[in-house]
Amino acid sequence: MVKNVLIYVAALFAASFITHAQTLTGVIKDSKTNEPIPFASVFLSNTTFATETGIDGTFKLKNVPTGTHTLAICFIGYETLNRTIKVVKGQLVTFTESLVPSAQQLAEVKVQTNWDEKWEKQYQFMGETAAVQYCKVINPRVIDFGEKREVLTAKADKAIEIDNRFLGYRILYTLKSFKTDGVEIRLTGYAQFSELWSDKPSKKAFWAANRDKLLHFIKITP
Repeated sequence: MVKNVLIYVAALFAASFITHAQTLTGVIKDSKTNEPIPFASVFLSNTTFATETGIDGTFKLKNVPTGTHTLAICFIGYETLNRTIKVVKGQLVTFTESLVPSAQQLAEVKVQTNWDEKWEKQYQFMGETAAVQYCKVINPRVIDFGEKREVLTAKADKAIEIDNRFLGYRILYTLKSFKTDGVEIRLTGYAQFSELWSDKPSKKAFWAANRDKLLHFIKITP
């Protein structure tokens, strides 16, 4: 199911950024120590626009399209930060943000070494449609499941890495929450996209055709 959502989201940004481009700058710090955080991921959610902070915690995100975006900032051991930002042509966008250490990181880490059949069954929530068969989760074991009163939940301490070979994207998905009772799905998170590479014209054409089909479907869907 997560894969199905990401296939849909991948198409949304493909035709959304033909506009003027600006540059975002800023610095990311630890909320407790006020020290800069190097190598934090900074990206516009559901797009390919991404960068990371330098040793001094500063970053520069170039070619950002004008409009309203969700800016996400992630680093292992900290709560993911997201901000709704509005980028205006000719306006300099710069800010300072602080990341809060995650409560889970501060707590004792429970190591699970026995990945049983129950986990494998729960993992099937990723979906089984034809398009999903082209998707591969690179690091599925970062996903931790919970089940109570026939409600399945999922969380992940690290970004879930997915190769979407139906649309031609590598996706880093920061999962905030997932809950399903088998009928209704509630999912929140932030997706960072980068294009997969291929030297085969047939593969590139396959990706382009699938993106066009999905965009057309989105446009005609109420």
